[in-house]
Amino acid sequence: MSKALDGEPADLSPTLADDALATIKTHGDPIRSWAKLATTVVTEGKLRIDQDGLHLTAVDPPNVFLIDLHAPAEGFEEFETDGEHVIGVNFDRFASAVNWARKRGGDGDPVALEFLDDPGRIRAIITRENQQMQRVSEWFTINLDKVRAEPNIPAALDLYNHATPGVRALRDGVQAMDEQHEKAYLTRDGTDFLLAGSPEGHVSLGEDDEPADTITCAATAWDSRDEDAAEADSSVFSLDYLTDMADALATGKADRVTVKWGEDYPARFAFQHEDWGFSGHFMIAPRITGETEED
Repeated sequence: MSKALDGEPADLSPTLADDALATIKTHGDPIRSWAKLATTVVTEGKLRIDQDGLHLTAVDPPNVFLIDLHAPAEGFEEFETDGEHVIGVNFDRFASAVNWARKRGGDGDPVALEFLDDPGRIRAIITRENQQMQRVSEWFTINLDKVRAEPNIPAALDLYNHATPGVRALRDGVQAMDEQHEKAYLTRDGTDFLLAGSPEGHVSLGEDDEPADTITCAATAWDSRDEDAAEADSSVFSLDYLTDMADALATGKADRVTVKWGEDYPARFAFQHEDWGFSGHFMIAPRITGETEED
């Protein structure tokens, strides 16, 4: 009689390939959160794996939305690789597989990942221990010649305006703007960080075009030049991108976000996760000056 029929649980510990390019053991919560951050920007891209962990730098097809994401090796239960590898990954397929792991109970269901060569493929092994179930998903990687090259991240931008709203506060504010507007300003009033919507569609806030909606995150903003009286910069962004970004940060359980912006420059949203060590930033390009679509 089998152990299962005898009432003893079956051994569902995954056996990982010895010749894999890289193997990872983790759980549903961290890997699903990582996948959420990645798929918010791109459906496929180049994933770099080295002794330091997982690295992803990618931009969406319209060149508006960029992600730079690092998941350190020590943030996973186990992480092994024999060197540096660049792999073409379908992140939608990746997310679909790992999303079968539940987030319940600590960090969630155990997940094992294998990155295999010849042919290039990824295998995800997800175990629901309390149900005595295991799912094994395997799919091919993408030829690197058919994957868009990693973008160059702007090295120097005049992003003097900084703010540190709460992650959920940022999401709630952006969602509120999204209910009434197609775009929103990022700006500052002294030490207050503002999200503002305006029917005029102007980039700069002025006496003749006061915003119709304003959400204030009090005492969270400053000018990095330490000029208390410095005039705040304002830029306007599509709420489609702001909403996706803010939702990814909240769903991906980022602990902190620092917003940096300037006058007509891309805004940078740097984030960190304390428990798993994920870090990186999103960048969103501003709407073009002079657009006048009515909200």
